[in-house]
Amino acid sequence: MPEIIVFGFSQQDSQKPVLFAKQPFDYFGNARRLKEELAVKDFFKLLNVAPNASESEIQRAYISRCREFQNEVAAKFSKAVKRHRNSVFTRMKNGYQVWTEKLRGNQKN
Repeated sequence: MPEIIVFGFSQQDSQKPVLFAKQPFDYFGNARRLKEELAVKDFFKLLNVAPNASESEIQRAYISRCREFQNEVAAKFSKAVKRHRNSVFTRMKNGYQVWTEKLRGNQKN
């Protein structure tokens, strides 16, 4: 059975992977689960919170980071810096979405 190898690279040092995962590929959603797992790990790293932090701590950190991004939108950054910040913000939003979906799924069970 083939394996999925996923790398995530930093925009500052594109030679050094920051995220890495290897899983057997089962053709039935394993790739999606792996992508979600990496998104959540990245999310916690971007927020500087532990994965076992309380729900309220995670939400406070997320709201705080969103405000930081919103307050700095008007700042005069170069195009490259703006692109990087948009990329980080998008990764953070995607991680939050995956985290909340998992949270809702756990509450139903």
